[in-house]
Amino acid sequence: MQFVAADLFNAKGKEFLVIADSYSGYFEVEEINSQSSSVVIKVLKKWFATHGIPDELRSDGGSCFGSQEFKNFHSDWRFSHRISSPQFPRSNGLAERYVQEGKNLILKCLEEKSDLQLALLYHRNTPRGDLGSPVQRLMSRRTKTTLPTNTKSLLPVVVSGVSKKLKSIHEREKILSDKNKREASIFQVGEKILYRAKHKLWLPATIINVGPEPRSYIIKTSEGAVYRRNAWFIRKDKAQHSSDNSMSCNNKTVTDKETENTRNTQTPSSTLRRSSRVRRLPTRFIDN
Repeated sequence: MQFVAADLFNAKGKEFLVIADSYSGYFEVEEINSQSSSVVIKVLKKWFATHGIPDELRSDGGSCFGSQEFKNFHSDWRFSHRISSPQFPRSNGLAERYVQEGKNLILKCLEEKSDLQLALLYHRNTPRGDLGSPVQRLMSRRTKTTLPTNTKSLLPVVVSGVSKKLKSIHEREKILSDKNKREASIFQVGEKILYRAKHKLWLPATIINVGPEPRSYIIKTSEGAVYRRNAWFIRKDKAQHSSDNSMSCNNKTVTDKETENTRNTQTPSSTLRRSSRVRRLPTRFIDN
């Protein structure tokens, strides 16, 4: 499946939109004057007209990506829109990675007062091991830069085995990332939980549904607000569970006591008696 990821970021007081291709690693950065849906859609249409419409666009579900206007756009242009879990950047890792790269390029260009587009040109032509450069994977050829280049190196050449190599890289990365990863908790609809409202602040809520994405849940707060949160930001309400366990223990104690009382009432008491066995002293204690 061909998918791209998009995200917004701020650098030196300016707003930028980044879109990255998962297969090639090729990404575009464009300065925008507003984060409105109409502005973002206009830029995406330009990119899609150049590179084609992807099967899926992934985003963090910000206001510009969650509007009715954007829903109409991805419906009319026939691509699916996958929203990552709110406040959980790593679930949209592809976009986050290229947001960071885009930021670094922009900040460096602003610091050196150099050309951002030229920096992007060099970045896209930089080889990534045996995978080739992003522009080679996307266009099956190198693009000319200001650096001296042999004409033959600009001829079209298909980079083979990219999908298999990328899959192998992703599998190795997943093994490393899962090495010390704790198992995600599973919650049930109707369960009382705590969700992280902000750093070190956990507030009570209730699970009302399972979210559309893996490990995400729809929760309802005590104030009636409804949010979607990743399991990473949800934990079991220990106070609630302790209360339930306490009630269970109390009920068990009462039941045990009632059972014991019933047994004592039903079973007649018996009189203790001494054994009638003849007792004999050991030989060593008998006087000769």
